[in-house]
Amino acid sequence: MTRWKNYPSNADLDPNNQTLTRSKSQTERQEQTHIISWFKLKYPDTMIVASANGYIRGAKQAKFAVIEGVVPGMPDLQIIKPSRNYYGAFIELKRAAGIGVKKGVVSKKQLAIIDSLKKNDYYATVSYGLVEAKSMIEWYMDEAIPDEHKHNKFF
Repeated sequence: MTRWKNYPSNADLDPNNQTLTRSKSQTERQEQTHIISWFKLKYPDTMIVASANGYIRGAKQAKFAVIEGVVPGMPDLQIIKPSRNYYGAFIELKRAAGIGVKKGVVSKKQLAIIDSLKKNDYYATVSYGLVEAKSMIEWYMDEAIPDEHKHNKFF
């Protein structure tokens, strides 16, 4: 039995599925899990890694994590592949607004890290929800930008 409510089904993880949606009960962690699974199916030869920031609990653990190199505010996902004249990609995942769900908020620390990454020739952005994250990843991985996202400020 899975410990995640509304964990994506195999149909949802189909790399060609363009209709990913989320219920109001999904968390950012569930969305990240979904994106990681989808990415590994669609791009099996490309590495994607997650930041440890979301797993730190308590002051003592945070202190040791920083000493060991964890950077507070680091984006959730990193794609280890140069593309489109960038050295790699960093994506901060936030929940998309929905019925009864507020849009995720980006902290000042996260914005500062994203700005620093951009200045150093990395693709760094914030993604709100599954569909936007997939579109950004597909764009970065040299695929066409879907028509519904061509107006998006991230592209």
